[in-house]
Amino acid sequence: MTTEKPLQEHRKANEEEYFRKANAEAAAKLKKRADLEGVGIQDTGLIDHLLACGFDADSARALYVLPLIDVAWADGAVQAAERREILGVLEKQGIATNTKAYGLVVKWIDRGAADESYLQARTLLEPIVQELKKSGKDPAAWIIAASEKVASVTNSLFGLGSKMISKEERSYIEELAKKFS
Repeated sequence: MTTEKPLQEHRKANEEEYFRKANAEAAAKLKKRADLEGVGIQDTGLIDHLLACGFDADSARALYVLPLIDVAWADGAVQAAERREILGVLEKQGIATNTKAYGLVVKWIDRGAADESYLQARTLLEPIVQELKKSGKDPAAWIIAASEKVASVTNSLFGLGSKMISKEERSYIEELAKKFS
């Protein structure tokens, strides 16, 4: 009889530890969901998809910069001026260098389509923009204007300072505008 009681105590301790961990995981997941809802995403399916892809409210901020990175890569390489412009956009948006969003953007600038998370993230931007439009927050105009600014930082007409956007970059921006309309 005395051997049965220590086993019961051990079992009870294991159960309590299991439920403590399960509760902590559930609380963390609920907080991530609430944070994504707090930035205007209400669609539970989209939130589930973002979470499944490893995004939270911090890292999801990098998604808005994807078109800028796409424009920079449109001619096959990111120029130093384009990189500076994109990182300047992050600074203006209050995205600090020590955040997940900043780290993702730097990785995507460096690796582009060679990065699996970049390719996965590209599928998420349009649904997020459409979701935010429903709530009255429409980042599409800002995304297009910022993309045009990135496209224009390296292309000058005969070195005279008049900024032009390359054919590849213009084509991408026009497609982007169609997606968001």
